[in-house]
Amino acid sequence: MRHRAAVAERAVWVEPERDGMATLVCHLPAVSVFAIDDTLDQHARSLAGAEEPRTHAQLRADTLTDLLLDPHSRDARVKGVRANVTITVPALTLLGHSDEPAELIGYGPIDVDTARRLTATAPSVTRLLTDLVTGARLTVGRNRYTVPADLRAAVQLDDETCRFPGCVRRADRCDLDHTIDWANNGHTSLDNLAALCRCHHTVKHHTDWTVTQGPNRTLHWTSPSGARHTTTPAKHSPPTSAPPIGARGPALSDAPHPQPPGDVAHSSLTSRPPRTRPLPDDPPF
Repeated sequence: MRHRAAVAERAVWVEPERDGMATLVCHLPAVSVFAIDDTLDQHARSLAGAEEPRTHAQLRADTLTDLLLDPHSRDARVKGVRANVTITVPALTLLGHSDEPAELIGYGPIDVDTARRLTATAPSVTRLLTDLVTGARLTVGRNRYTVPADLRAAVQLDDETCRFPGCVRRADRCDLDHTIDWANNGHTSLDNLAALCRCHHTVKHHTDWTVTQGPNRTLHWTSPSGARHTTTPAKHSPPTSAPPIGARGPALSDAPHPQPPGDVAHSSLTSRPPRTRPLPDDPPF
């Protein structure tokens, strides 16, 4: 198995840089990397506040440094933090009746053995029904304003990132927005909800940007100057190849907001963008 061979090559190394800096590179299984990334992000968010001068990227970097180099002064708030790693696994695969690959959200396909192991030890499992033919997730809506946990999970998994044009903030770190406002008879349903980061949630409601809902959860955005943009949910059919890191969906951390199209400017909140390299054409298993 290619994945098993790649795991055997896991390593950590240093790349010296200018101005007294250096880059620490960790080549690890994707599941471990995403768990580490989520732990750093949760702790950084717990430290943020009105009196905290550091940026989110700086808090993430300082958290990593503190946890590795200064164990005696570890902030108590990091204790009990549990990483959130989202994996979708076909039910038949879990039962051993299929070798259809699992998908690590934000990365791509992972081997079946790893998926089964993680599922077996997971503290909870969310069941989401999908169409057997198209693989599309079925609506799990409720007739109320507050989005229930199962529907929230369905939206986040379907969107993967903020649905504003050009934004790649992970959906599980976004607000859920009713495309047609609840006050205007909008429903709390899969086809009327979308992940929007706090910045673009504000843009939608307090600027002249407008959005309309199309078929299959497509969003059609119009900027104040009249420019039109369309965003669609991430594709969740069984992958035949691993997507390149940096494509829509994959984000190794809270990647910086790119400048969106049209008329909106906003600040970059987060970390240095990941270095990109193409992944193999075929899943590594």
